[in-house]
Amino acid sequence: IFIILGGIAAAVVGISDRKKENDRIIRRKRDLVYDYSEVVSKLTLLLEAGMTTRMAWHKIACDYRNKTNHGDLKRPVYEEICTTDYNIQAGISEIKAYEQFGKRCDTREYMKLATLLQTNIKICWKKKPVTLLKKERTWHG
Repeated sequence: IFIILGGIAAAVVGISDRKKENDRIIRRKRDLVYDYSEVVSKLTLLLEAGMTTRMAWHKIACDYRNKTNHGDLKRPVYEEICTTDYNIQAGISEIKAYEQFGKRCDTREYMKLATLLQTNIKICWKKKPVTLLKKERTWHG
């Protein structure tokens, strides 16, 4: 009888753990989508100010790190931006780093943003991606 009760208890704990993990994933995706317009707006503003995509990305990561060091709550997309920034500093190509960023975020919005950033690097647009980011900001804002 103890074996049966132990098996039932293990099954209940396993189901509970899966539900908690599933709830965490849903909350994370909701937070990612919620912050999307803000991220696009920040990128657009910095690019319009004359920064390169790389410099703008690094500035967003640094600003976020400073805020969290002073007690602000952590946000999933900014954690991913910091990870991407670290990866680029460690020598991963920007194209690969932005691709990984989109995959880690795993939402349609961030996959599109990652593709815009990669395309910008691959074809070296004469115009900065500001126009497309403005359209993206308008669509989501």
